[in-house]
Amino acid sequence: GEDLGIIGYPEPIYSNDVLQILDNDMSMEEIVQKFPIEDRMPGYLTYEAYVMANPDANPVAVRAVFDGFKVGINNNLVAPYVAEAKLDLFREDLNNLKGEVNVGKLVGVTALVCLIGLIGGADYFAFYHGWHGWFPEW
Repeated sequence: GEDLGIIGYPEPIYSNDVLQILDNDMSMEEIVQKFPIEDRMPGYLTYEAYVMANPDANPVAVRAVFDGFKVGINNNLVAPYVAEAKLDLFREDLNNLKGEVNVGKLVGVTALVCLIGLIGGADYFAFYHGWHGWFPEW
């Protein structure tokens, strides 16, 4: 199959691997009911359940499709109705998957960088004012 150009994975994501996942006849609600995961919020689709529902699929492609369901990084839980709507969008055009995954990763990484910058700035000001406030003569 054709490389979809999705970034952030250890190997390329090919169209035939994604099409195999999109051809799964189970609805997201059926996956949630058939593959419950302990210690997870009930009624939500988990990455682990999605993997179990697609046992013969390329694991990297399964991760990419699941990442297309949500925004951000390191998120393994999504509402089934959101996943179903996104799956329909991906079935219309595989470029929609590329856009959703790449934008989701960009938003997640940008949020992480902003958080690290804010924490770093707070640390700098705390150290600076601690040094000059407690030891003004030094």
